[in-house]
Amino acid sequence: MVRIGGLKVPVVWLGRLNRCEIIVNSDSLPASRRSVVSIRIVQSTLLCLLIGCADAHDGHHHIPPEVERQAQNLVFPLALGQADYGPANWIKSPNYSTSNRGKGKITTVVVHTVQGSYNGCISWFQNPSAKVSAHYVISKSGQVTQMVKEKDVAWHVGSQNGYTVGIEHEGWVSDANWATPAMVTASAKLTCYLVKKYGLTATKTHIKGHVELPKQTHTDPGKYWPWESYLNQVSACVKGTGGSSGPVGPTCPSSCDDGNACTDDTCVSGICKSTYANGKVCWDGDACTAGESCKQGKCVGGAIVKNCDDNNPCTVDGCSSGACTHQAKSLPCDDGDPCTLKDLCKSGSCIGGTTKICNDGNPCTEDACVGGQCVTTATTGGCDDGDPCTVKDSCKGGQCTSGVGTNCDDGDPCTVGEQCDKKSGQCTSGLKADCTEQGPCVTGVCDPKTGCLPANDGQSCDDGDPCTQATRCKAGQCDGGSKVDCNDGNPCTHDSCNVKGCLNLPHAQPCDDGQACTLADICVGSVCKGQLISCDDGDPCTTAQVCVQGQCTAGKGVCDDGNDCTRDHCTAGQCNHKPLVSDCDDSDQCTIQSYCKGELCQGGVPIDCDDGDPCTSDRCVSTRGCLHDIGACAADAAKSVKTSSANDGVGSGGCAARPRSTAPASPLNFALWACVAALIVRRRRRI
Repeated sequence: MVRIGGLKVPVVWLGRLNRCEIIVNSDSLPASRRSVVSIRIVQSTLLCLLIGCADAHDGHHHIPPEVERQAQNLVFPLALGQADYGPANWIKSPNYSTSNRGKGKITTVVVHTVQGSYNGCISWFQNPSAKVSAHYVISKSGQVTQMVKEKDVAWHVGSQNGYTVGIEHEGWVSDANWATPAMVTASAKLTCYLVKKYGLTATKTHIKGHVELPKQTHTDPGKYWPWESYLNQVSACVKGTGGSSGPVGPTCPSSCDDGNACTDDTCVSGICKSTYANGKVCWDGDACTAGESCKQGKCVGGAIVKNCDDNNPCTVDGCSSGACTHQAKSLPCDDGDPCTLKDLCKSGSCIGGTTKICNDGNPCTEDACVGGQCVTTATTGGCDDGDPCTVKDSCKGGQCTSGVGTNCDDGDPCTVGEQCDKKSGQCTSGLKADCTEQGPCVTGVCDPKTGCLPANDGQSCDDGDPCTQATRCKAGQCDGGSKVDCNDGNPCTHDSCNVKGCLNLPHAQPCDDGQACTLADICVGSVCKGQLISCDDGDPCTTAQVCVQGQCTAGKGVCDDGNDCTRDHCTAGQCNHKPLVSDCDDSDQCTIQSYCKGELCQGGVPIDCDDGDPCTSDRCVSTRGCLHDIGACAADAAKSVKTSSANDGVGSGGCAARPRSTAPASPLNFALWACVAALIVRRRRRI
């Protein structure tokens, strides 16, 4: 025995514990606590991996692949010092039968093969649905974990569970190298402990493989388990004569790999040490996540990379092994119909509940739920207005309208006013008729056989109904004539007639405005309005397309530069102006035969403005053309007229200045002035 921080442990335990130690910052602990913490904490990390183990069968029953895959990156909490076997870690399995076995009741140690990994076995034994367990599990590196107390019955060999202790070993029976020296040695030491504790022999009498027990279908531990070497180590340990009695000093197994991808495992002075590989890229075993990294020995931080939302409120969406899962649930939902209540999910679909009840109690309306609101529509047909003195009541405008009154005739044509009792519906006797009050269609005399005598047959009368016209007297009655036509010709009004006369009420229904170039016509405030048809022909080279009688007209070109000397055209929305060789108009009224040169209109030949009149001054203005100003005469004409009065219009030395003509000279004008001048000369000669 040795003392570690006040705790006495066997030397053999110390050697086993040292192999599992991990590095801790012992400098931060008091000296009196370092050894305890160094052993207790340091051991724990190496036994923390997850997922299950299947009891070895005949090579066809393995740990579920999904369980095995997930196990590689999970970490278990450790509980050293709680196991029956000192060097073992304690992780409790729920799969066992409580008992109180001891020496004499435990007679056999059973050797198993996991048919999987050490991590997977520990996790599988923790799964209640697995319904399998063993007392101990040993890894290839020699780590030992106890999962069922020895006094209790583990579930590993069926009907033989009651008297056995089961030891599972990591590996596969088909692997020739599965039984590593480190694992065999650790198992031999554990079996040595059990043989001594329960008074057994180190022989096949009390140490058996799973396949050797009665009523078993398994083949483990198989032909590659080194029985001879194994039993020799157990025997030497029991006798205290062999190397199996315990190591003299700490030694590392062939591999210090603790199976945790998030620890760095090394051998230091014969002791396996593991440190957290924080920040190391890892995989958490979930194909639905990515970007995981190690933190405190665990693979964490993976982001979900697959969107499994099916937008169905009746399923719980998830992701497993890279595949989306959608589990149906039974919860309240909304089927999208506001007229159903208490909708509920069923088999992954939202099923509408009860229909909203819409009943306004009016027999003249049909009630329905539309968009979650109760909507009533007026109906036609018979109804009961509640008055026993009316018959043939009918629905009009959503109201029950009283029909005709009960015929309360006492058989005497000279009595009137027979009435129906509103309570009993029975008729009462009438009063003597006054024929003078019954209108223009009767006389004031009542005949006991026929009643009031008729008068004015064929004459116009008023029946008091504003909805009738052309009423005339006929057999003592004012005949109803014909119905008044209340149609105002407006498609945007509802036309009807009531006691006040014609009603033309606007509505907001589709209509036809009579315009072929509008569509989606609808009534707005009793006016039919439509939307103008868009006539864009999609050609960027045209503009101002318009609709004429329902047809879109071609647009105008957008490239006219107003220059007669260019040919304008548009290509793909771009204007082009090609120079022309042709006649043109230079806008100068003083030139003719203008022509294009390049893109410019060149002036042509000047026009001749000479009107042949010696008494006019001829000139040309570009904006007006030829002008002929009167007031300049030839010298010989001036000599023939040397004297004149102040009003004769002729001065000494030539023609007197006259107002300028604003019109071009013409032969007629010239002849007229010549005649006037001749008359003046002739008159003066006579004087």
